[in-house]
Amino acid sequence: MEIGVSNHPLFNLNPLEFFKLAKKLEVNRVEIKLDDLRFKNFLLNKRKFNDFNFKLSFHLPVVDVNLGTPHKDLRKNFEKILFNSIFLAKKVNAEIVVCHAGRLNRVYPETLLPKVKNETIESLKKLFKTSENLGVLFTLENDRKAFSPSLAGDLNSFQEMLNKVGCKATLDIGHANTFSNPIEFIKNLNYKIINIHIHDNNGDKDEHLPLGKGKINFKEILASLKEIDYNGSLIIEAHNHNDMIESLYNLRELMKII
Repeated sequence: MEIGVSNHPLFNLNPLEFFKLAKKLEVNRVEIKLDDLRFKNFLLNKRKFNDFNFKLSFHLPVVDVNLGTPHKDLRKNFEKILFNSIFLAKKVNAEIVVCHAGRLNRVYPETLLPKVKNETIESLKKLFKTSENLGVLFTLENDRKAFSPSLAGDLNSFQEMLNKVGCKATLDIGHANTFSNPIEFIKNLNYKIINIHIHDNNGDKDEHLPLGKGKINFKEILASLKEIDYNGSLIIEAHNHNDMIESLYNLRELMKII
């Protein structure tokens, strides 16, 4: 398993500062959240980025992008944003992209859910096919529990979406913990998991706490991953860079004893 870190729009770090910090922390992979608009131009400046020699993954835009909208025109616009992000991934040699299925806003009746889910699956299939043609690994991430129903949050809906789209999974341990025991996700998804997001919470909401500050048993998580011979990435997600550093230290200590 390789450890990586991810940026966040809330980090008080510009792209150069983030990459310098990641290099200082001696990680092999960085996953770039494209919601932070500062990173695109930096990544396209190959002279600057190539100095760091990281393995690269992309988290496609999600903050203002929602494939789970019932509005066809909006979905088309969101698709365009995601397609352009996949093209960018190819251009800068990002190996993996992470996408969210989205959610039906709670102001809409849940009777719309089956229709919206089917339309979202068709959008995801197109994104997956484009990524596949470009040689970029497309993954779908499980979402957190929230007031608006997620199209791929709990284990059953996530499995269904993965099967219908045909892609691999980015398993977010913290998001899984807002629904049930993340180990159930690991056991059931198994070989479909090729990327993992790591952060802690207390089970009732998506807090993105440093490892050890919530209730997730990461020792058991790592042992379960070892049982399925997982050898992909463990990407630390945090909402500030100090929490990221703390999680990285704690994860490395845990991995010494697993």
